[in-house]
Amino acid sequence: MKIQVTIQGITPLLMNRFTEHNEVAVSSGTSVNFKGDRGTPRQQAEPKRYADGDGKLYIPGPNIFACIIAAGTFHKAGKSKLTTLRTSLIPAGIMVDDLVCNLTDLDGDPLTEWEVDSRSVVIPSTGGRIMCHRPRVDVWAAKFTLDVDETMFSPSLVRAVVDDAGKKIGLGDFRPARKGPFGRFVVSRWEIVKDGGGLLQAA
Repeated sequence: MKIQVTIQGITPLLMNRFTEHNEVAVSSGTSVNFKGDRGTPRQQAEPKRYADGDGKLYIPGPNIFACIIAAGTFHKAGKSKLTTLRTSLIPAGIMVDDLVCNLTDLDGDPLTEWEVDSRSVVIPSTGGRIMCHRPRVDVWAAKFTLDVDETMFSPSLVRAVVDDAGKKIGLGDFRPARKGPFGRFVVSRWEIVKDGGGLLQAA
């Protein structure tokens, strides 16, 4: 069973892409993010956005999948939680087909514009604070397709998990799962598609 999902942000989306620059810093035992990167706030924020070669913004499909998996902590299959600290049943029966989920405005047009969000963050190693500049998208929507094993998960359970993913987990940086307000979303379109390709149910 395929479920085509459209989500709509109810709070801004804060991006913080892990870049090759960050990877080099981590592998060398340093933390570039907390050194005070050079450049204007926008220059510091730009590499942290998810964008293709044309500047169109997106959310990685694996990030949405991780959000759904995390929401499994609020639901049970029998007496067991769908997701615990160590394992999850969700990957066995639910997958996000898309590797890249393009961000659009509420009319479905691709997004390229973003704002700079500047706020203080805590340096874990010292407990001190510095300013961090990240890309923020205030109005956003995205589409993705779920591949669901009906023998494991009913459509109603999948919908409940996705709803909680939007309300209680969120996407991006400083989201509810990280004690922040960003990246919350609701489902604005939910279409269950038959294996043959015909529309079974839309909501």
